[in-house]
Amino acid sequence: MKTAMYSILVASMLASGMLASGCSAGSLLGLAGIPKPTPTPQLIVTPSSLTMNTTGVTQTQTLTASESGATFFTAQSSDVTVATVTPVQNTTNAFSVSALKVGTCTIDVTDENSQTVHVKVTVNP
Repeated sequence: MKTAMYSILVASMLASGMLASGCSAGSLLGLAGIPKPTPTPQLIVTPSSLTMNTTGVTQTQTLTASESGATFFTAQSSDVTVATVTPVQNTTNAFSVSALKVGTCTIDVTDENSQTVHVKVTVNP
C-alpha cells in the first residue's frame, strides 16, 4: 500500500512539473519518508602493498587498518605458505606479516562493516 502511495505521489509530481522544476529524485527521499542511506566510512590499510625478503631485516612488517568508527578488524593471508599474518598484541587494528618463502599473495583486511582491502605481498629471496 505504501509503495502504491509513493508511486502516486511521484506520478503527480511528474505530472505537475514539480520534478522538472529542479526537484530531483534524491531530494524526494526525505519527503516520501524514505531515509537517505548513510555512507560507510572507507577502510584504509597502510601500507597498501608489501615487499619483503625471506632473509634479512624485512622478514616481518606491520599493516595498520583505520576507519572512522570501526573498532574491530581481521586479516587473512591468501597463501600461508608465502606469508602469514597475526594480530599485534594489545591492538585492535595492527597486524604482523611474516615472509616465509618466495612468491606473492594478498593479505585481506576486513572491518566490522564487511569492507575488505586487499594488500599485495611480494616475497623476494
